[in-house]
Amino acid sequence: MRKNDGKAFTIWMSEHGHSGTSLAKSLGVTKANIYYHMKQTEIADEFKNRLSQAGYAIPALGVKPMDKSAVEGPRANVRPVDLSQKAIMHVPLVNKYAYAGYLSGYGDAEYIHSLPSIPMIADREGRGTYMAFEVKGDSMDDGSRNSYEQGDIIICREIVQHHWQNKLHIHKYDFVIVHRTEGILLKKIAKHDTATGTLTLHSLNSLYDDFTINFNEVAQIFNVIKVEREK
Repeated sequence: MRKNDGKAFTIWMSEHGHSGTSLAKSLGVTKANIYYHMKQTEIADEFKNRLSQAGYAIPALGVKPMDKSAVEGPRANVRPVDLSQKAIMHVPLVNKYAYAGYLSGYGDAEYIHSLPSIPMIADREGRGTYMAFEVKGDSMDDGSRNSYEQGDIIICREIVQHHWQNKLHIHKYDFVIVHRTEGILLKKIAKHDTATGTLTLHSLNSLYDDFTINFNEVAQIFNVIKVEREK
């Protein structure tokens, strides 16, 4: 009989009253990631381990709750180097050559796992979803100390979508915007209009004009929390 993990997973969700949104929040993944696994003939061990770490029991998938006295629970997509150094994390890296692929793969746990990673010491014990991006282009380079140079690595923490209508602390952070058609954008946010659901994006380089985008054009928003530059 052909294996169908996705169907078993879908049935389990229905029987236990889990929506894609609630389960995604519990596991620290996107809703698209949940729906992706609901369609798979064979669900990857990485996702099953995430379910196990979150304390779920799914006999049809062979998932048993993990002993939390031995292993900490999940931390989104941030993987600890080892349990004796909980604050040192491996963060998936999207280099400039992977920008196009990320637009179609950002909701796929297997794609994220396939990316190279870099270590970092995480704040707040690594809570949240972290990604690292290689800076591409010169739109945020005006020669000042606040510039981002091509080739810099920026480590970012995702702002979950239900917080987009709240204050984004636009004067405290710079941002990576994953735009559905324009790609991965590193920008300042000059204006955040919650009434219209729009963001006005600003570049440090004066050669680039400000422009406005709507939230429905955006897949993800990240705060830039750290910059690494080769000396």
